[in-house]
Amino acid sequence: MPKCKECGETITKFDKEICPYCGCKDPIDKDREETCDITQAISTFSSPKDENVKVKEHKKVVMIILCLFFGFLGLDCFYLGFKKEGLFRILASVLLFSGLFVLFFFLIFDMQFLFPLIIGLSALLLENIVFSLIVGIKRKKDASGVFIR
Repeated sequence: MPKCKECGETITKFDKEICPYCGCKDPIDKDREETCDITQAISTFSSPKDENVKVKEHKKVVMIILCLFFGFLGLDCFYLGFKKEGLFRILASVLLFSGLFVLFFFLIFDMQFLFPLIIGLSALLLENIVFSLIVGIKRKKDASGVFIR
């Protein structure tokens, strides 16, 4: 790579007339034919692992079925790769069911077992159906950014 004969800075072949650093005229020695092509100095970054990435395509029908039947377990989220959201859905389902069960078991129905259990499960099922309809309509991509087909 050529250097300016006055300041010693590295210059390109486009800087034949004036040095961009010190401003001297004709910074390259006529004796030396060494020039630097600016296109050779810039290198592009390419990762070898990006070339062979295999992406699993997820189906919208499978996602909706998982959400309808196993949405309270967050299986649709795990299917699409949203692990944190799946864990949150499991926690929300447990808290909703246990909260309603305790509310109806201790406060309202005076410790009868079957009725609070049915109310807790039906509320969980209703929440699951509403949420799966919302998710089925709204969600377009999986966790890796690939569109759901």
